[in-house]
Amino acid sequence: MVKRFISCAVALSTLSSFAQAEETPAKKVTVDAHVGMNLSSYLWNNTNLRPGLLAGVGVSIGNKCFSFNPELNYSMIGANDVVSNDWEALKRIDVEICPVATETLHYLEVPLYFKWTFGSGDVRPVVAVAPTFAFGLGGTRNYVTEDFFMAGDVHNKTPLFKADKSSGFDEARYNRFDFSGKFKAGVVVKNHYEVLAGLRWGITSLQKDAFELHFSDCIVSNPSWNLFMTFGYRF
Repeated sequence: MVKRFISCAVALSTLSSFAQAEETPAKKVTVDAHVGMNLSSYLWNNTNLRPGLLAGVGVSIGNKCFSFNPELNYSMIGANDVVSNDWEALKRIDVEICPVATETLHYLEVPLYFKWTFGSGDVRPVVAVAPTFAFGLGGTRNYVTEDFFMAGDVHNKTPLFKADKSSGFDEARYNRFDFSGKFKAGVVVKNHYEVLAGLRWGITSLQKDAFELHFSDCIVSNPSWNLFMTFGYRF
């Protein structure tokens, strides 16, 4: 009788442990690689979207429902047709139109995603949000308006993250460090393939005070923003 009771207790304990394991997904660590593109521009300025590469790797720590997902990305952003509508600036620089430029910025980016995955089956919806820190690796402004850079003191294809003394700038025009927020959503297929699209919204200003004071009425970049889409694989 005692032996039967002990056997039943062991069996119930085993079933209970198995059921609890089923209810609470085990935590695990996975690695992913992703590649895609940005469509970026600047806030509060008359600029057009500029395409750029987005590629990187990520680590996911959690379970099938919720995970912490930091990434390390290369991100190219910028804007086309950077121009101002302030006609008073024309009188000061003595050219017919305000200078038009294309800007290209290269960043090493670290978004710290909190990711939720819903449902079950082979195709599952995903949403994620992240504070994002970035460091500018390099950047240039390429003037389209020839009258401006040929007649003035600013050269074509000027650096943005370092001083350009030949153009009269003793300090870098743009801050290397950038902070923004990211949101993305999409699907994961068979727990391996991910298709995601999202939005990055800049919080910190790109340009430094020295640049704002030097030429704030013609070319002002302010914070940046971009749409993005990536295709990824979880290993």
